[in-house]
Amino acid sequence: MRRFDGHLIIALGFSLVAIACLMNAELTSASSGDNFWISQLIMAAGLSFTFVSLVGLFIQQGAVTGAFSRLIDVLTYSAFMVRNFGGEIGTAFMQRLVAVHEQFHSNLIGLHVETAAWLSGEGCDSLLGEGWRILPVPMKLNSAPWHY
Repeated sequence: MRRFDGHLIIALGFSLVAIACLMNAELTSASSGDNFWISQLIMAAGLSFTFVSLVGLFIQQGAVTGAFSRLIDVLTYSAFMVRNFGGEIGTAFMQRLVAVHEQFHSNLIGLHVETAAWLSGEGCDSLLGEGWRILPVPMKLNSAPWHY
């Protein structure tokens, strides 16, 4: 933090997060994964700038005020930093776990629906007669596989 003020870096990080949020404000239900790349990269850069500058400001404040003169203060600060980094790692892990969990179960449900599609069609024929077949094509049970 010799060349740049930490407050400017944290302001840059918050600005990048705000820009990413504004980019995502126009997304609709028709948006797909490719629509998120740029905004997610900007969000990641903004959060990185914010977090790193916040840690730098904490260290700078501790060094200026002489808070690291006693060993117990250094240990307290170290425990605080380990807790912050552990929280960040845990959050990233849980986000990835939820995404993989959702994809796995969605694919499993789609697999079973596709496998039994002919049974579902015959079952609907026996229960509802041929009247259910006048539904639009995407609503039929045996029309298209469930893929993501």
